Amino acid sequence: MNKFIGYLLFIATFAGVIFLTGYSEFFIDRFSLLLIFGMVFGVMFLSYGIHAFSAFKYISRPVTSQKEFFLAVSFFDHLSNTAIIAGILGTLLSQLAMLSNVTTTAEIYSGTGASLVSFLYGYLVSKLIFEPLKQNVIRNAKIGNINGLIQLHIDQNNSMPNTFVLMGFAAVVGNFVILISSF
Repeated sequence: MNKFIGYLLFIATFAGVIFLTGYSEFFIDRFSLLLIFGMVFGVMFLSYGIHAFSAFKYISRPVTSQKEFFLAVSFFDHLSNTAIIAGILGTLLSQLAMLSNVTTTAEIYSGTGASLVSFLYGYLVSKLIFEPLKQNVIRNAKIGNINGLIQLHIDQNNSMPNTFVLMGFAAVVGNFVILISSF
């Protein structure tokens, strides 16, 4: 419950600052949201088929077998990774579109900001939606007496998202290099 209140307070504060400063049109990008959620749910159905929503039932009830645990944790890891990858893909596509149509410095500034919103959405969806759901399944698994070493094994094999986050930050640095070189 405390985490829910913390997330709610974070989102309310962030939304309040965005709307009070007048940057709401900058942070709300329908195409980026469509890309992120479209890719996440598309990959979810491609990977899990008709069993796509079966992992959601383990959010609130105890996990009693290793098979259920692996299904639920790998499901949420997979969706978390897909959200990050979709954000990076959206950033790269936006940058390609921006650089192919740039004629003035002002266009570089607006295009750079628009391209970063997609990465921000992917990262926030990953860390604020799918990671807490995975942690809830892990907490329920401890209730169901599932061995904690299984989660350690999954975390060791899940180093790929960290690489993608680093790639996303490299794209952010690349945007700043483009901005600086435009002076």
